[in-house]
Amino acid sequence: MPNKNIGLRIDADLLAQVDALAAELGTSRTFVITDALHQRMGLAAASTVEQRLADVEQRLTSVEQSLGDSAKQRKTLPNTAAPA
Repeated sequence: MPNKNIGLRIDADLLAQVDALAAELGTSRTFVITDALHQRMGLAAASTVEQRLADVEQRLTSVEQSLGDSAKQRKTLPNTAAPA
């Protein structure tokens, strides 16, 4: 589902805390605020930075394996290029 945008007025001190937590976690304000809302409403928590990084690493490993398999297949194919 595509994300929706909202406008939010927030106390300057609270925003400073949100910014500090986002910097500490290496994430965005949006993540900090939506994670807090998920927790407050008892909903499934949004994925953490660590979870998202693990997902990216898993996809990268899969891509690397696919590239390696493709390279092996190319090496085993007969050379069909016409002589120069």
